[in-house]
Amino acid sequence: MKKVGLVVEDKYPEAIKEISKKLGVKPIIRRQRGRISEKKASAFAKELLRSCEKVIILGDADCNEEGERERLQRIYEHLPEGLRGRVHICIIVHELESWLLADENAISRVLGKNVKPVENPERIHNAKEYLEGLFEKGGKKQHLLAEEIAKHVNVKKLKEKCASFADFERKVRNGNVRRRDA
Repeated sequence: MKKVGLVVEDKYPEAIKEISKKLGVKPIIRRQRGRISEKKASAFAKELLRSCEKVIILGDADCNEEGERERLQRIYEHLPEGLRGRVHICIIVHELESWLLADENAISRVLGKNVKPVENPERIHNAKEYLEGLFEKGGKKQHLLAEEIAKHVNVKKLKEKCASFADFERKVRNGNVRRRDA
């Protein structure tokens, strides 16, 4: 199993780890509290590349995909030249919870009751709030169950419903990226 370093800003690194394992990689995750910064991204990338084939900086769009893409591109451009070929940028539209919402069967299994499918989870601007609502109705705490949903999520369904996940999968599996999308 190849090792991939992930720099994440989300509060669910274990959920990201579970999803990554389904792609056949062993992720080593460094979590940035708050938004990913230039200084931390560079330090984490250097550290992770000592033991990983590549690093993916994984940011949440938080309702501003283009702004986040520009912000992370600036971070990428400030990385030392020697790191850039092995560091990739990926943006989750809009939040990690969008990925979790892609598979209603995984949520239903964890909740113990059926939930309606979400046809396009990336159109839900506050996926975190949407998912919390599902869990509140089921009498459960979402923050305790994100990892459980991730363990049961169907990667094929996730890829079909979330273009940002398809991009993540492509970068995790082969890393072939065009220069402009880092």
